Amino acid sequence: MPMAGSKRLFKSVTSENEGMDFKSGGSGKSASGRSHNVNPSQLPASPENRDIDTEIYHVGSGVKPPRAIFTPEPPYSNAARYEKFQGVVVVSITIDRTGNVSKVSLVTPLGLGLDQNAIAAVKKWSFEPAMLEGKPVAVEMNIEVAFNLY
Repeated sequence: MPMAGSKRLFKSVTSENEGMDFKSGGSGKSASGRSHNVNPSQLPASPENRDIDTEIYHVGSGVKPPRAIFTPEPPYSNAARYEKFQGVVVVSITIDRTGNVSKVSLVTPLGLGLDQNAIAAVKKWSFEPAMLEGKPVAVEMNIEVAFNLY
């Protein structure tokens, strides 16, 4: 643990500055006394300059969730119906800026053909897009698709 008033040293991970130690104090010089320049394009995107047109967000921290408009139920597979099999399939989806499902991947499978039916149905879903600062953005989220026999 550093003592009060001491400065920590950080190792650079960029190939241009590999091996240089940078002080956290902002002196503009490395531990070896050499000056260093930081390329602004290497810095993380600030809220003012991030590209909301291409970035994929998660709901929360100012991102309002998408609202489902069209969500057809997936069909039960014959094998699952015969076995009286019930459960939940979890899929990860990406909803683009227009509200369409652009990517679907299986997170928690259930089996007996229900996974494939859930994926096929979710691909047809449509949403009002998620919003950030009044603008539509793409979001990634998990969806639970329940299969119940009544």
